[in-house]
Amino acid sequence: MDTAVNKFRTNYISDKKISLGEGMLGWWGRLRFRVYNPSKITKYGIMVRMVCESSTGYICNLQIYDGKCGPLTEMVGFLLEPYEGKGYHLYQDN
Repeated sequence: MDTAVNKFRTNYISDKKISLGEGMLGWWGRLRFRVYNPSKITKYGIMVRMVCESSTGYICNLQIYDGKCGPLTEMVGFLLEPYEGKGYHLYQDN
């Protein structure tokens, strides 16, 4: 996973407008860290938090929620660490 994320970052330089969001990868099998969210269309799945380029949706950085990640603030700090102090504009909802 780390190798893929490093390739995402090194092969493409993102625009200065990035967004922070989360997504669900549908998963119905047995998995220790599968998440259930009744308000989503995909109710069961793997939750992924990611940093994307706002204009194209290109995934610049991501982390899979495995239930042991710690508080949300730590996860957001980890995701945004490569972009701090470099003039990026962060957009997010809610």
